[in-house]
Amino acid sequence: MASRQQTIKRWVVIASSTLVVLIAGIANVQLSESRQRDALNNERQNIQNTLQNLVIKRPGKLDIKIQAIDDQWQIHEPCTIAANQKRLQPLLSIISPAAFSYDAAEVDLDAAGLINPLATLVANDQHIDIGNTDLSGERRYVKRGERVEFIPEWILPLLDGGLSALSTLEVFDVVITTVIIDKLEDKPNTISEDPANWQQLTAHQIAPWPLIDNALIQDQYSVIIKSGTGEKRLQVFTTAAYAALVFEGARCAYFLPNDALNASGP
Repeated sequence: MASRQQTIKRWVVIASSTLVVLIAGIANVQLSESRQRDALNNERQNIQNTLQNLVIKRPGKLDIKIQAIDDQWQIHEPCTIAANQKRLQPLLSIISPAAFSYDAAEVDLDAAGLINPLATLVANDQHIDIGNTDLSGERRYVKRGERVEFIPEWILPLLDGGLSALSTLEVFDVVITTVIIDKLEDKPNTISEDPANWQQLTAHQIAPWPLIDNALIQDQYSVIIKSGTGEKRLQVFTTAAYAALVFEGARCAYFLPNDALNASGP
């Protein structure tokens, strides 16, 4: 009987010791993972804090250059225009390395679309190449340095949207008090001088100016927009379908439907 009790006690001790070892191992793994997460979060925060410049490169298209100025992002190439801060957040979220990545040497870079990337995001001096989607169609391959990761598929369409996707589409950010229009030709004025009409203008597209082909332009107006903080001067070019608003000295135009500026209102 004593021998049997000793055996039971021995197995209890062994089982207890094994359990202690397992618990200690699990705790150690969790602690290690927690430290890795903390280190990754710290790295992401450091990257965010030091990030000052973004460049979006797309084959066959003009580069878009964005700068952080007083904690606000502003597009300064191919023209100076206010950036849509909310639209930029998805781009900022992929600047930091992902929690999981693969050695680029283990990935078929050609199949992943990373030999000739569809777009490249340059954050300070870090290049992030963006390639094809994976088999699920929901993730897209990206390469930074010698590591390959995944990002959401819709990041590329956001980049492909260019200025129109990343800029603030509201034409005016001041309260307009007066609109003065000077027709450059001896023709009737057909666009509105109502401040309320101009106040609500929202571009459908923003693109570099001047256009390659100006043959479609029918009329041109010189406009002064007055507000409580001063005045802004711009040119309005109209065609049969759209109007282009170009601020003085600007290299981009706000495009909107022609009837948005009709003298009778939109």
